[in-house]
Amino acid sequence: MLYIRSTHRTGTLVRIVCSKNRLAPLKKVTLPRLELIAALIGARLLHYFCKETGYDIAEATLWSDSTVALGWICNDPNRWKTFVANRVTEIQTYTTPSQWKHCPGEDNPADHLSRGVTAEQLKKLRNWWHGPLWLSQDPSHWPTHQTRKHHPLPDERTQSLLVGPTATSGRLIESSSFSSYWSLLRVTAWVLRFVRHARRQKRSSGELDASELMEARILDQGSATGLLRTRDSSASKGKPPPTRITGSTLQPLLRRWILTHRRSASVC
Repeated sequence: MLYIRSTHRTGTLVRIVCSKNRLAPLKKVTLPRLELIAALIGARLLHYFCKETGYDIAEATLWSDSTVALGWICNDPNRWKTFVANRVTEIQTYTTPSQWKHCPGEDNPADHLSRGVTAEQLKKLRNWWHGPLWLSQDPSHWPTHQTRKHHPLPDERTQSLLVGPTATSGRLIESSSFSSYWSLLRVTAWVLRFVRHARRQKRSSGELDASELMEARILDQGSATGLLRTRDSSASKGKPPPTRITGSTLQPLLRRWILTHRRSASVC
């Protein structure tokens, strides 16, 4: 419903301009969604009226008796599911959230449209023709209600976290941090156990067993060969062999949840 409020020396006069309603869809729709549809109809009606008459739509005040619908309108549309988000987006293209206020349900003249009245009854309904009594008073006497902006509201979009395999070229194990091949072997075995658990494969507990150590040994076989060659090369040149394992030959990678060896670039 659309009212014009004009202030004169003798007082403030409120009169109805037009009204519009719509039948509820056959498909079952929740009451808050129906209230949001009603708010959208009102925003469209106001936009049409202001466009044709030249009134400034920013000076208008819009009312709804639904706290849920007001909560939707006064928040970011992306927060809600598609049905609510689309309608809130259109409402916010015509109006701003600060223009919307809460009207007590018993004072809402639009309820006569949904409840149904006869023509004879309609002629005697003062709040239909002139709106609620407080609408003709100073705005300081209008109803005040805190809109639910941060409280839980229905139709809120759930935030889902998608986890998937990725490829990375970063170092999974820093080989230079180990003083012996045996230490590297055990750490590699622990990492392989973690990968199996992450992929929900065979689960193990307690200390590492022989099969896990053997799997780690196979993975690092090329790295061990590279280490021995480094030691042999150093000895042939009369240099002391390295006391720590270094270099890119002992840098396993995690690629698509499968450990690969940087040196051979083959899947193990």
